[in-house]
Amino acid sequence: MLVETLSRPVAVSGNVMSSKRVELKASADAVRRFILPYTKLAEAAARETINNAFDAPSTRIKITVPSRLDLRFVLRDYGPGITGDYLADFYSIAGHSTKTQINTAQAADGQTVDIMGCKGVGRFAPLAITDQFFVRSFNAGVCTMVSVYFDADNYPVVDVLSSLPSDEPTGLEVSFAVDPTIVDEFSKALIKAIEWVPDTYHVEFDGTPLEYKQRRTTASKTGTNWFLFDLSTREHTSYRQDTSVLMGRIEYKVPRHSIDELYVLPSGFVLQVPLGAVDVNDARE
Repeated sequence: MLVETLSRPVAVSGNVMSSKRVELKASADAVRRFILPYTKLAEAAARETINNAFDAPSTRIKITVPSRLDLRFVLRDYGPGITGDYLADFYSIAGHSTKTQINTAQAADGQTVDIMGCKGVGRFAPLAITDQFFVRSFNAGVCTMVSVYFDADNYPVVDVLSSLPSDEPTGLEVSFAVDPTIVDEFSKALIKAIEWVPDTYHVEFDGTPLEYKQRRTTASKTGTNWFLFDLSTREHTSYRQDTSVLMGRIEYKVPRHSIDELYVLPSGFVLQVPLGAVDVNDARE
């Protein structure tokens, strides 16, 4: 997603003896807080992982929903995947994103996909609710597998586990175990993450599917770029705010103090805006 960068260059006089850029040397705690800026942990793990799958770009994903009998969550996209040589590098670099200069990309089926990524930390979101997650990349006839976890010193680490020939379609698969105490919460978070997905995308389920409705189909009234919902009858998600903004596939709560004229909007109002039109914090909360 295109990100506007504030630039305020300072004119330097010719009398400077030397100059040195500030470097960031972070403790393990600082790294953790940087890559996991979230307060709504289950929502973050679901939202970031699913939106990264669509950002691949891919208009088709397959989800294995965790249950109390099988705690495994698996998400498979059908984008180009990541080369085996680069996969470990990709998961060992935080804060860098190649998506900050684009708003859309074309998937293999020819559809245009809204690109949501821009912060360079969403790939680590599973660590908000699990100690370790696994990634398998299918690219150029090879399946490369890595694990990402916090080591004994509390630093995130990437291990390359295997690299084997594969005839599976290209793409990326992310998997991890969900704590049994938050299985229901995580399922609701998955619904929030997919309820604004366009009708032309394909969300498939391996095993028991989630029961949900596309959010736009439950609106009581709609306009060119807005939706109005009856909050008294809304189900399946934990949204209960009066007003929100829809940017791409994500609905953001609008703080009532941020817009002077917000009080004139009816409860349940959702305004759809272009990608990058609204600034969001690192946690997307």
